[in-house]
Amino acid sequence: WFTINWNYFLQFFRSELICEYWADKCQLEVVKPILRVLCETNINHDVSTKSYSDPFELPSTSGRAVNARTIFDEARQEVVKAAEGHNVDKIDKFFEQVVNVIVRLSDGVIRSSETGHTGMVDLDIDFDAAIRRIKRRCMLQQVKAEHGLEGLRIVNLLLEKQALEEKQVGDMAMLPPKLARTRLYKLLADGYLVLEEAPKKADMHPSFTLFLFRVNEEMMERVVAASALKALLNLRIRHRSCKDDQAKYEEVREEVQKFEQGAITALELKKVQGVRPYLKLSHYVELLDKAILDVDTTVLLLTGIPEQEQVEEV
Repeated sequence: WFTINWNYFLQFFRSELICEYWADKCQLEVVKPILRVLCETNINHDVSTKSYSDPFELPSTSGRAVNARTIFDEARQEVVKAAEGHNVDKIDKFFEQVVNVIVRLSDGVIRSSETGHTGMVDLDIDFDAAIRRIKRRCMLQQVKAEHGLEGLRIVNLLLEKQALEEKQVGDMAMLPPKLARTRLYKLLADGYLVLEEAPKKADMHPSFTLFLFRVNEEMMERVVAASALKALLNLRIRHRSCKDDQAKYEEVREEVQKFEQGAITALELKKVQGVRPYLKLSHYVELLDKAILDVDTTVLLLTGIPEQEQVEEV
């Protein structure tokens, strides 16, 4: 019988997320093929050295070092295409500059080490740290969508400072006291923050107790995943409803297919009764398909790639 190699799928899914994230961060499309070669080399190495008898075994979290010359040879075509608009004399020098940008902007997630035999550095990637970075960006986007820039500013501040009192949050986030208090307790009620008590005296009297707000990333991850699952359900219900409505226009669909094949003209298509609502529904279904894919990616990111130490035997 056939079984799904969940490990292999997760590695490709993880690699594509990393390529998209750092290409967006570096604002260079050529980053994608470079990182894709780095990630796929690690995937191929894992596949060749493991039997994968358990399809639910998680992929490795630390990458194998790959020489930049190997990456350059594999991604040469994409690098040459990207270098056309940069007016560079030597492609390998342009490649080295891109690699330096990737390493500098990765904050230690992608590391380089000197090597003597090829003239280029070795690169390796911490997959676990990269996924944590992508998860955090996803969660912060959700905070911004629900609580605005003020809520995002508060969460970023607490991620940096670990724990702060209400007044400290207002002062450091440069928010009016009333607004800071409102945002803090709304974030607390939604599960993005936790409130901890730090008594100064043994009797734990409220007058001598610090009330500290803190971000619990594990809890925040569950909150965002639950919100994404709810959104995914709503999108799928709307998608099913639109598909059911589309089924009522079977004859129109056939006419649209004839137009796409060149059998009828646009003028003849306009005369078909019901063509406008059908085309409107088709456009709406396409938008829903894209939205479902985006939310599905978020759900899989937050629920399908747990930390290595949290894995239970299946």
